[in-house]
Amino acid sequence: HNIAWRLALLLHRERKNLSEASSSFSNDVLSKYDAERKPIATQNAALSVRNYRRTLRIAKACYLDAQHPQLLLSMLGMSPVNLLPMETRRDMFRRLVSVAMMPLGSMVP
Repeated sequence: HNIAWRLALLLHRERKNLSEASSSFSNDVLSKYDAERKPIATQNAALSVRNYRRTLRIAKACYLDAQHPQLLLSMLGMSPVNLLPMETRRDMFRRLVSVAMMPLGSMVP
């Protein structure tokens, strides 16, 4: 949208051989785009981080923790569990995740 007309303008000027001071014009057009869009990109990034943190708070309220899958994996890699066949460990992991997700089951009608 905003960049499209700028690129179209630059391509049009290039086709028409309006290349006198072309590189400075190109730099000016593109740097203005950067100056206009950077604050919006920064705001969007901040919003994403805020939403991520909110999601983590919701997960913790449901007794879920982002560290649980890693804890399960490390537990399944410890002796004597790591001596079990991989398929058995995968099945254990799936079942443990299922148990960990049980608090969410009460939220679904």
